[in-house]
Amino acid sequence: MEILEKLKSEYAKKALIYYFDRLFELGVGFVQTWIIGRKLGADGYGIFVTYMSITGIALIFFRAGFVSSAKYIIAHTDTEKARELIGASFVVALATGFLFGVFIFIFGLFADSIFNVKVGKLLLFSSPLLVGSILRNYISSWGEATGKIIPMSIFLFITKFFEFILIFLFFFVFKSKNLFLLVLSVIAPVWFTGLSFFFFLKPSFNLLKENILTLLRVNKEFGFRVYIGQVADLTTYRLDKVFLAYFGIAKTVGNYSLADSGMRVVVDFPASIASALFRGFAKSRIINPKVIRAVLLWLFLALSVVYILAPKVVEFLFKDEFVDAVQYVYPLGIAAFFQGLYQPFNAFLFSKGCGNALRTISFTEACFNIVGNIIFIKLYGAMGACFVSAGVKFVDFLLYIFFYRRYIIGKLKVASWQGSSVPI
Repeated sequence: MEILEKLKSEYAKKALIYYFDRLFELGVGFVQTWIIGRKLGADGYGIFVTYMSITGIALIFFRAGFVSSAKYIIAHTDTEKARELIGASFVVALATGFLFGVFIFIFGLFADSIFNVKVGKLLLFSSPLLVGSILRNYISSWGEATGKIIPMSIFLFITKFFEFILIFLFFFVFKSKNLFLLVLSVIAPVWFTGLSFFFFLKPSFNLLKENILTLLRVNKEFGFRVYIGQVADLTTYRLDKVFLAYFGIAKTVGNYSLADSGMRVVVDFPASIASALFRGFAKSRIINPKVIRAVLLWLFLALSVVYILAPKVVEFLFKDEFVDAVQYVYPLGIAAFFQGLYQPFNAFLFSKGCGNALRTISFTEACFNIVGNIIFIKLYGAMGACFVSAGVKFVDFLLYIFFYRRYIIGKLKVASWQGSSVPI
């Protein structure tokens, strides 16, 4: 009965809607990849993937902590001040987006001499459009910080839906293979929904200079520290696949990647719960034990279903050559269990401005990923990568518990700016 009551709560509805949006993005992304690969062929798809990889990696560096700072600072303010800070963060977003576009333009001048794939012209011509691509990150930041999870989920749904429609029209109606138009199909929806969600939040540009300076100060104390950790974490997160190929076991990358991607179904719901509760965490002293129990219940149920159905699903949806993916599901499920379990602790520490703690966790994960994958992939192949993933997520969970307990007893350094903690 307690669980049923939770499922009827406002936060549970927000979490479920956001979770279904994540599943929709995952499913549509899979279909889009299949369509683009089939229609462009190996060469065209290779150029597109190279372009998306370059811009995606570069964008990580141009966030510069401001997305995190905006999320943290807005969560600690009342509605009126939040509107002002949303306006200020929008100006910062366009400024960093402009610098990102300039970087891509300059990089595009030399890209063809660096890569074998001819992607330079595509980078050059699309660079002005990329100014607004960072708005995708701010949609999530603004939505979670203001507690407007359902509108945020709707706008994110619209982004992916429009993207899919444009790609469908691009290939099946206009029967085009112009890569610039394909890139436009991916970027244009972000501009549209990013601006639409921004105006939906009714931003204010009052005290703009003061609020930008506040955002810069908080970024120096909190956001940039989180950002440094995120860069280290994100740049090493996918090294498992690189090392699998490097050590001559590239044929297992597909099976390992398939099993790994399936774990998103398990982890995304706890992450959605943490997002729905983020603004509430900013005003709370502790994490309600009911949240942890709900996450545990989900993880046990979801993993039970995945473990039971994985062999049949792989056999039904994929060819026989992917049957080896099933053996990787079980250890990766352990990794997903701990990754899902620490989501509320991650959101809580973030909402409290524990930048040093989050940076330490990210650096620790990065180091374990590098050393662990080098050693265990060479010894045990893809199963070694699974062991490393499970071990790293377990260590992450222990660190989150450690820093959470230190915060509770008042021994953890937090950002000095706490805003106006107005109850929601």
